Amino acid sequence: MDVIEINDDDSQLESELHDNKPRKIIFCIDTSVEMCDNLKPSANTGVKDSNLYYRIETTQRFLERYVRINKMIGNTRDQYSIISLADQAEWWYDFDPDIVKLKAELELLHSQIITKYDSFDVESLFNVINSQMTDDFFYHVIVIYARPNVMPKGRKSNISEVRDSSNMTMDFIFLHDTTESVQVQGDLLKL
Repeated sequence: MDVIEINDDDSQLESELHDNKPRKIIFCIDTSVEMCDNLKPSANTGVKDSNLYYRIETTQRFLERYVRINKMIGNTRDQYSIISLADQAEWWYDFDPDIVKLKAELELLHSQIITKYDSFDVESLFNVINSQMTDDFFYHVIVIYARPNVMPKGRKSNISEVRDSSNMTMDFIFLHDTTESVQVQGDLLKL
């Protein structure tokens, strides 16, 4: 049997791997009245059960599950925050690693869903994100949007500055009912 020796270089590499920047995860959640629509089953993929919940309830469940699994797999240094998406983005809940507090804030956010918005200023979202970013953390932004007839608007130059940051990644989840609504939102991904 061969013996594997660890030299100083390997120990240093292992140390560097453990010194990764902690993550700050920002959940950007649509608070338009469309979030109170039922999430319908998918025709080609996804859940086919017709007993689904409102979009906001499904979002809450998935985000709670995401945070719990994230902690379970060892990401204990991660912190979570919430940005509310009305007609403008608004900082809702400051960074905190406490899952119980996050769950309470997600439930409270449900009470904010009362208005149908005719617009969304995506530039405000990137301005809010940019105001919270430092070089000490890696940022994972998860945007959940449910307005099939409202194309977000904003200046591309301001958006690109944040989007192209080397210490940030962004995921966009569009909750919709039809393939036509996906086409309406396709331009958002070009930002």
